[in-house]
Amino acid sequence: MMEISNVAELQLLLNDLPVHHYWKTHYHFKKPADGVGIQIGKTSANNILLNTVALFLFAYGKHTGTHLYISRSVKLLENLPAEQNAITDKFTSAGVVMDNAFASQGILQLKKHYCDQKKCLFCGIGIKILKQA
Repeated sequence: MMEISNVAELQLLLNDLPVHHYWKTHYHFKKPADGVGIQIGKTSANNILLNTVALFLFAYGKHTGTHLYISRSVKLLENLPAEQNAITDKFTSAGVVMDNAFASQGILQLKKHYCDQKKCLFCGIGIKILKQA
């Protein structure tokens, strides 16, 4: 995964993971089921790429001083769709545009360091929202 820079190739790699035969007939332990989907979906693959692979690439690049991995991490985030959750939905409804995962991760950090800390007057987005009120 560290050597692949194309998002589609990374998604394909995650979709082609081998699955133990047990999971072809089970969702849970001890409870067989019919019609079990054995591969992860595109949304799950994107979440793994966003929250695990990109984070690992960046941390590894920082730790080893290898700018290539830091750059690859940022490029990966720029090429993944924006994360959708309750927090990003609130920002979207307030007019914030998130074109990719890099932007949505930035919004999550802004919320953590400004909104959650009640530092609206120190945040460009907070100031804009307060001026509209």
